Amino acid sequence: MNNYYDRLGIRHNATRDEVKNAYRRLAKKYHPDVNHGNPDAAERFKEIKEAYETLYSPELREKYDAKLGVKNSNEHRESGQSTKVNGESYHQGFDPSAVHQTFEQFFGFNPKTKQPTRNKNEQQKKNPLDTTDIFNQYFGRR
Repeated sequence: MNNYYDRLGIRHNATRDEVKNAYRRLAKKYHPDVNHGNPDAAERFKEIKEAYETLYSPELREKYDAKLGVKNSNEHRESGQSTKVNGESYHQGFDPSAVHQTFEQFFGFNPKTKQPTRNKNEQQKKNPLDTTDIFNQYFGRR
């Protein structure tokens, strides 16, 4: 059981969150405070801690993977970086280059040119919260 990945019971392409969760689960089980007087549990805890410290640090993990000969270990380090749907990979999260498109969709005008993206009639038809008709029915046109 010399391999740090085996010590923690994780895959070689595990994310940092998976490394942390595996460490926490095993640390609870083998912590010396839980296993009073059990030298095997204390030794196992030290091994788990050493594996965690190496695999959780990106720099140390890269060196360890190079020593093991594991290739492309950086691909799945951080959870939520990319996802595959129907064989196509796309990035999830905040895209700063698309802020103006989101702004246009939400507010209805281009923030750079100040020009509306839709005309007023089209905006009124698509507004699900438009209560003008109800207001006019009860209070009359003003």
